[in-house]
Amino acid sequence: MKKITILFLIITCISCKGIIYNTALKKYGAYDEKIELIKLKSDSKEIIFFPMIHVGTKNLYEDIKFKIDSLNEKGYYFYYENVIAYKKEDTILRKVRKLRNMPFSENGYIGSIDSLLKKKFKFKLKKELVNQPSNKELGLDSLNSRNVDTSLKDMVNYYEEKYEVIHLEPCDFETSVFHESTCEEKLNDKKKYDDTVVEFRNQIVVNEVAKETKVKIAIIYGKGHFSGILNGLKEKDSSWKNLNEQ
Repeated sequence: MKKITILFLIITCISCKGIIYNTALKKYGAYDEKIELIKLKSDSKEIIFFPMIHVGTKNLYEDIKFKIDSLNEKGYYFYYENVIAYKKEDTILRKVRKLRNMPFSENGYIGSIDSLLKKKFKFKLKKELVNQPSNKELGLDSLNSRNVDTSLKDMVNYYEEKYEVIHLEPCDFETSVFHESTCEEKLNDKKKYDDTVVEFRNQIVVNEVAKETKVKIAIIYGKGHFSGILNGLKEKDSSWKNLNEQ
């Protein structure tokens, strides 16, 4: 995916006003009440793609849970995203913060919105928003699903092997990873960021689908990953089609 996710723009922009933020949140899909599933089909497999919103309305997640339950009854197996991170890997966390140019949130995506938007810019959200529920709350378990993603450590390794070593300075250690760095130097290469955070993970999904023995798969991944995953699937198997476009 060549474009940075709308949500990333929302939580990093510092000059917008409330109406602009609410418009961006609406465009991202945070105010939606239902999710529109995307159906893909090849000569040998079927995929239902959930273009996930990581912060949204309670009604949206109720709709998602209902649709997961329905597909589960039809025998679909679920892939979900969950980048693995460990608090003990302090250096990795600090390198990722430098790569993202933003701190981690102790309360997920909604924590970022609360701290950077509601508190700093003092505007009211049009609808109450909550974090994406846990996999268990959505009806996923070890029998019907598995994590198909990477770890922060592997993302850093990928970036450093392909581009450059992320050097940490003393200033990178002056604050918690949950706070902004005091360093003036920033890594502002959007192309490298997207390749590492989006495309690298897309390829993991594509490779898993290619070797999957199950015929019916549901992929629960951020909506910004869809085009990259679809393109990757088509590169491996030209029979893949987006049925929503027919």
